[in-house]
Amino acid sequence: MAYILRRLGIRDLVNVFIVAAFVSSHAFLNFTQTGTSYVRALFFFMLGIALAIRRAPGRPYTLSLFAGLALALSAGFWIAFVWAIPAVIFAAPILFGFSRRNLLRSTATLASFAGVVCLMFGAAILILDLRSLEQIVDWKIYSSHGIETSGISRVVYGLPQTFAYMGKGGAQFKRFLLSDPDYHFSVWNLVNLTFVNLLIFYLSGICALRLLTASVFRGRFIVFLAFSILPLAAFAATFDGAAVERYLPVVPGVFLALGLAMSVKHYWPLKLLLACSITLLVPINLFILTNAPHVWISEKVLMRSEILSSITTDGDQVFTAVWTDPLINFTRSFPFHDLNFNGNRKYLSLLTPGTSQTRKWKEEFAFRALQAWDNDQRVFVSVSAFRENPEAEWNWVEGFDRHVRWRDVPAFSEHLDVNCLLDQGGEWVMINDNGVNRSFLTPFAREYYGALHD
Repeated sequence: MAYILRRLGIRDLVNVFIVAAFVSSHAFLNFTQTGTSYVRALFFFMLGIALAIRRAPGRPYTLSLFAGLALALSAGFWIAFVWAIPAVIFAAPILFGFSRRNLLRSTATLASFAGVVCLMFGAAILILDLRSLEQIVDWKIYSSHGIETSGISRVVYGLPQTFAYMGKGGAQFKRFLLSDPDYHFSVWNLVNLTFVNLLIFYLSGICALRLLTASVFRGRFIVFLAFSILPLAAFAATFDGAAVERYLPVVPGVFLALGLAMSVKHYWPLKLLLACSITLLVPINLFILTNAPHVWISEKVLMRSEILSSITTDGDQVFTAVWTDPLINFTRSFPFHDLNFNGNRKYLSLLTPGTSQTRKWKEEFAFRALQAWDNDQRVFVSVSAFRENPEAEWNWVEGFDRHVRWRDVPAFSEHLDVNCLLDQGGEWVMINDNGVNRSFLTPFAREYYGALHD
């Protein structure tokens, strides 16, 4: 990032400030600690930017070919970067003018990118032995993990979340927008950390755009930024637009824009406002992704986990009512906690709202339960699945997923024969492996098995 900023003429304190803000952004801090491919993709994407905008008189087209290679590797590590890559391919003519030399540089980058992408995905198709277009389409569908959430409102919320921790107020807005019948609206419910950060982000964006018009690139960098953001935003509006990682491809462009904005001469009030906004968000991101939030693990979550440790054995399956149950987050976010590190329980959920799983959730549970019993494993379900109303801490929003309503969960669960004696705390029940439950679940399991092999 520092190198690219220098290539754009941004030096000294502004360079250091922007680099510090970049490495403190919410998505960057989060995914550098997860081991996912997102950060590798980001590295090659930024390498591609550095090579694409570097002007070397002796070997411009060589650098362009390597830029295409780096961008192709970025798309190979995470395909979402493909939406921002065209902006980088044509960065030279957009930023430095549509001269013949710059157009040839972009052409070389495009050719290199296209060739490497064809080789990579062609090799993948051969390795996976995909012999028809239909199989390739199925491969693409499978990679979506069944996610079906979409909408412009998720983009409006998701884009700022990539840069700043938004708290848990998103559910409040969702309940308001969807007119959740269990939600009692009050203006003060919406005035929270999420609302404040949304306001800061978009006001900062307006300030930055105004400053960019006075930068050395004038409106050209705004064109580059729009070319980066708009295709990705359009895609995000159709697929999981609120995910933190969704907008990683635009993070470099946004921080380069901030660097250019902060380097403008004059306009000190706007620059001060922009600097204060960035400075305000950084410590929130740093704190939320340190070990300090360990203290926020609620006593109820720890109690439920302790109970499971005492009543389950290796291989047992544990079903929470919904994927947003805090226990699921506890097991995923703190894998080395004593309660999670010891034991080999498999954590699942009856419902994962926003995915295709909700269409066949009963069938999936039945199939997994019968499969566990056949393998001499036990099945435990949270008692919340038998209650008339969802827990507030789940951020359940009635109407968010049109395929399921909360009342469907207890209506299904009440048919199960359970053992409540193992857990005296009243948090978990064991689903008995007996004729009653097998008779009830078998028709559901057959339908799920048939769908798997259809």
